[in-house]
Amino acid sequence: MQYILASSNQGKIDEIKDTLGIDIQSLVDLGIEDDIEEFGVTFEQNALIKAQYVAKLFPEALVISDDSGLEVRALDYAPGVYSKRFSGAETNVYEENNKLLLAKMEGVEDRYARFRTTLCVYSATNDICMFFNGTVEGEIGHEIDGFGGFGYDPIFIYQGESFARLSLEAKNAVSHRGNALAKLKKSGVLNV
Repeated sequence: MQYILASSNQGKIDEIKDTLGIDIQSLVDLGIEDDIEEFGVTFEQNALIKAQYVAKLFPEALVISDDSGLEVRALDYAPGVYSKRFSGAETNVYEENNKLLLAKMEGVEDRYARFRTTLCVYSATNDICMFFNGTVEGEIGHEIDGFGGFGYDPIFIYQGESFARLSLEAKNAVSHRGNALAKLKKSGVLNV
């Protein structure tokens, strides 16, 4: 069976390929540059939108999609599903999102935050539509810390260290995406 990851986000691609250890092709690998519009209001809806979009292009494949976000308690759990579009930036998205979030958190004592992810495994041909959720709790730091990872990793502090300072393996062992991927692997749907 062909496995396709409905993403062109290189950070997600690296994390998912590293954790699953299967032959899976991303949209980058397939040369697909389509910008899949995420119009859902939940992580589950957006993950399903992406999976169904790619499944229409590759009906025989098993498609895995991911929608993730950062939720900050002091901001009423924003940016949430709008994490990627938080700052509205067209370029340097991660940098601008981090700057805006740090500015909004200036002087705020409650730094609690969590990353959430929902994976969707979808195949119309095989009548499969499954969801796997993962979370990790931490806090928002006071500055950019580290150069690894992607997204909000440089300002998300987990047990005293930013995600941007963890190796890929160490991050995958504790992260929201790593937790969801572990559930996916345990389910047996991938036959690995």
